[in-house]
Amino acid sequence: MAKKPVPSYIAILVPDPGEGGFSVFFPDLPGCVTQGDDFADAQAMAIDALSGWIASMVAHGDPIPAQRPLEAIHADKAFARENEVDWRDAIATLIVARPPLGRPERINVSLDSNKLRAIDAYAERRGLTRSAVLEAGADLLLSTDPLPGRGQSFAKPRK
Repeated sequence: MAKKPVPSYIAILVPDPGEGGFSVFFPDLPGCVTQGDDFADAQAMAIDALSGWIASMVAHGDPIPAQRPLEAIHADKAFARENEVDWRDAIATLIVARPPLGRPERINVSLDSNKLRAIDAYAERRGLTRSAVLEAGADLLLSTDPLPGRGQSFAKPRK
């Protein structure tokens, strides 16, 4: 049985010059909005918002709207007007929804004690659990894959 592809949608990040941070809109998904304190936080919040929005639609048996290309979103004057999008400052980025969540599973891991203290401090500042921070870190790592695989390196190949 083939797996369904994980949906992705264009998000529009609009900087907030007064407060800082970004408002995040999904033009193709009515009511799917979020915000973040900085670009990275806005992207993480966008993944959460998109994943939750899609999961809710699926749970209720509602259809998932088709994704439009960026050119069509740019041409949508009503969207830009309603959300105060100035295309000179806005950032368009593709957000990939997380696959449906599995059940929580208890594991035993070993971490450097200083990193663990830093994780705990971060979690406390954000009002999160240690597990939530580790899971968000894993989501970020898996979505961007900045690390080379075995036998690979960042060095350029010799000619």
